[in-house]
Amino acid sequence: MRIIKLLFIFMAFLIIFAFASCGGNDQKISGDTATTGSDVKGENINQADPEDDLSLMTEEDNNAPVYPELPVVDFGGRTYTILNREGVHIWDYFLAEEHNGDPINDALYMRKIAVEEKYNVKIIESISGSAMSAARASVNAGDDMYDLIQFEIKDMGSLANAGLLANWYEMPYISENLQYDWWDQNLNRDLTVNGKLYMQDGQLIIKDDLRLTCMYFNKDMFKEFNLEYPYKLVRDGKWTLDNMLELSKGVNRDLDGDGTMGQFDQWGFMSEYQVGIHIYQGAGERSVTVNKDGIPELTLGTQRSLDVIEKILEVTADPMAMFHADTIKGASDVWLTANAYFQENRFLMRSSIFLPIVESLRAMETDFGIIPFPKFDEFQENYYSMETQWGYAVSFPKTVDPEFAGLLTEAMARESVKTLTPAFYEISLRTKSARDDESEDMLDIIFGNKIYDIGVLFSLTSIDETLASMVSGRKTGYVSQFEKAEAKMLAKVEAFYENYK
Repeated sequence: MRIIKLLFIFMAFLIIFAFASCGGNDQKISGDTATTGSDVKGENINQADPEDDLSLMTEEDNNAPVYPELPVVDFGGRTYTILNREGVHIWDYFLAEEHNGDPINDALYMRKIAVEEKYNVKIIESISGSAMSAARASVNAGDDMYDLIQFEIKDMGSLANAGLLANWYEMPYISENLQYDWWDQNLNRDLTVNGKLYMQDGQLIIKDDLRLTCMYFNKDMFKEFNLEYPYKLVRDGKWTLDNMLELSKGVNRDLDGDGTMGQFDQWGFMSEYQVGIHIYQGAGERSVTVNKDGIPELTLGTQRSLDVIEKILEVTADPMAMFHADTIKGASDVWLTANAYFQENRFLMRSSIFLPIVESLRAMETDFGIIPFPKFDEFQENYYSMETQWGYAVSFPKTVDPEFAGLLTEAMARESVKTLTPAFYEISLRTKSARDDESEDMLDIIFGNKIYDIGVLFSLTSIDETLASMVSGRKTGYVSQFEKAEAKMLAKVEAFYENYK
């Protein structure tokens, strides 16, 4: 299974790293082939012993595929700088400066050290309280102060729209490797417009995965109600909106005896007002879709999209279908309170993003499972997860040195395969209560089927806000809302495309 393989690689790297740390200056860092080209600003160094390769598996290692090798270059201590804004958690950052026992922290540290030693560079993270302004000022001044920037996707869209970012398909060492697993193929598909791509995430960062939509369920409550875990439904392709509602409605109980269902009662399903757009994209729908010619088109008004929306609003208008966390009263933070409620064994299932799992639910005494959002119906081919505007991405400033930044960024992406990704799976699955292997399979589905909707990410459509408003008001009848807003959304999509052209 994927997690076992990743953890094996991760532990192997730890052993090699520990040995290398004690081995002085005789350490051999890479098995990548050295080149003699003059297009990289640095001194080429000789190829190391393949047995010491820490970058990629070969055909002999578990029959893994062989990937194009990178040149090994001595950059003479040159600095590679990532611009980022101040964060709260370790996963908000791109680097760590020392070991501290936290899996994510130590993975970021090991990745940094491995690339620094391999290429003789100094990798630093520049933290700014006004990072967007710093990025704009740097590019407008024509300098190459920053080699990579890490912001929320919505902010990257703003920078791209202003013409301040470099096209990934023109970046050396990046463009020829964008089709490999360490880069997000779903993002390539959904955000490549007119042959241009201005951001990526892939395995370089995990904040994109933390902002993905998913669901989790309380295993003890499933046992209490003699319900089968929904894993089989997922595997059989039968985890649908109707099946989810059938499971959840029989669990509702008026615990406080006040005659109405509220926040202190027992519910089969806890959601939020944004559940409308979450289900919509879980159905595989986008408000704006890039066609085969690389042109974005408004697809919000197709018959299937309208059918999906009408079904969503029909469901959410039912006061017994779900409890919305937005309605929690008397809490300083409704989302933290919602997390606490789920841990109190009063909610059978919850829809959310992935973040609470690693932020607070890992300490949950009761065991829980992780599953993707349901399909619209059984005719839908795949399950899908929505990437939100607040997921992170990385981009190259337009003024960057492409040879230097391209090589170092590609190298770090490859290092992430055996450092950051295994660590992320570890914190997602290794919790206070032992989790099952089936949740691991669910993670592969959730992370492997992302939807990046340009219309939502870059605010070209109002579908997310409109649905949230209609869900909160328990309203139906979206078609009239769409007809009122269609012309304005079409104009935004056209203007967006003109800027990209």
